[in-house]
Formats: sequence, structure tokens, C-alpha cells
Amino acid sequence: MLSDLHRPRSKAALLAAARRAARISRGRAAFVRDERVLPLGVPLGCAVAVLRYRRRRDAGEERGTAAGAAAAALVGAVALTAGAALVEWTLLVAHHRDT
Repeated sequence: MLSDLHRPRSKAALLAAARRAARISRGRAAFVRDERVLPLGVPLGCAVAVLRYRRRRDAGEERGTAAGAAAAALVGAVALTAGAALVEWTLLVAHHRDT
């Protein structure tokens, strides 16, 4: 039985609790990959890589050097998004355990 403290007070609260429970049930890997890295990290990383490549090429660097900098920017942006998603997952699980 749920105590009155943890009982959802509205339909929106009930739906939010159901979404949290569904995320928890799918697991950490699915949350990080499917909900954060693929929809956020990859497009953001691609945009950063394109900007980095153009800026380097406009500065007169060789194509290989500019491509390497763009690849590093892509990997960095995706890794940063994955790290942030892992922190978010940890907070989500902690919040779920507390409720």
C-alpha cells in the first residue's frame, strides 16, 4: 500500500511516476543510449564537428588535421553527453528509491 505521502495527487503526477518507473525498468544502458546519447549527443556532436572542421579549414589548416580535430570534437561531445546521462541516471534511480 502506498502511504498518503507517496500517493499521486493528480493524473499528471501519476503519469510522471509511471514514466520514471518505465525508465528504471528498461535499465541504465537503454536510458543512456536511447534517451540521451542518440537523440541529443550524436546530433550535438555532429554540429560541433562540422563547426570545428569549417573553422579549421577557414584558418588554412590541412584537410587531415581539420578532420582529426572534427573527429575529436565529435567524440568529446558524445562522451560528455554520455557522462551527463550517467549522472542523470544515478539521480533518477536515487529519486526512485526515495519515493
